[in-house]
Amino acid sequence: MKNIVFLIILSFVVLKGAAQEDKKQNLGTFIGIPKGINLTDLANWKALNMDANTVWGVHNNIKGNAFYNEKWNKAYILLQDKRIEKDVFMNFNIYTNEIYYLFDSLVLVLNPAIKVSEFGINDPKSDSGNVTVFRCGYPAIDNNTTKTFYKVLANSKIELLLHYNKTIIEATDPTGVPEKKFINSESWYIYNTGENKIIPIKKNKNSLIAALPQYSKTIEAVIREKKLKLKREIDWVILLNELNKPV
Repeated sequence: MKNIVFLIILSFVVLKGAAQEDKKQNLGTFIGIPKGINLTDLANWKALNMDANTVWGVHNNIKGNAFYNEKWNKAYILLQDKRIEKDVFMNFNIYTNEIYYLFDSLVLVLNPAIKVSEFGINDPKSDSGNVTVFRCGYPAIDNNTTKTFYKVLANSKIELLLHYNKTIIEATDPTGVPEKKFINSESWYIYNTGENKIIPIKKNKNSLIAALPQYSKTIEAVIREKKLKLKREIDWVILLNELNKPV
């Protein structure tokens, strides 16, 4: 452990470094060696030591939040070789597709050389044990690569994936002063596990039927019987769970 801490201190150009049971092996203490960043990055990205209510991860002169949550949440990180680390305090940088985590009072970014399969963030507003899962490894599509993380809304033979997008635009504030800010958007996909095929969809019934024509009658029936409007995520989860039931 002393050697690991020494490596982190030695590498501290500053900060780039970064539940499931079954047969997955626990990693023990999980430390990703930080990757070096240049002075330009240091000027733009301020990853600070975390105290209560401290603003952290703020992009210089850009309004808005680059992260999935505004606070640290307990999570698990699952590697491609099935090793897992639980109870990590982390957050996900949507803009850079990076995993930020806490080591003592340090904010680190997980080294991209560490091959992550998925991570799951505990819901801080719920006592139900709900976990939001993000997964990578899907076929490349649009501007996304196999390393892009998607939020998994339905997980079976047909997966429903949500990709959060954050882009930076330049505009003027009400006083006419130029400013940069993050703009949020999202993209939806169907992933057919049997065919290893990912299909972009719009958030409506017709687009889903076009992506899954073999399920058209079932889609129509479930929407009718369950009175689904497909406006909320939960409606889509209910629908996909019905489609994934054994025939």
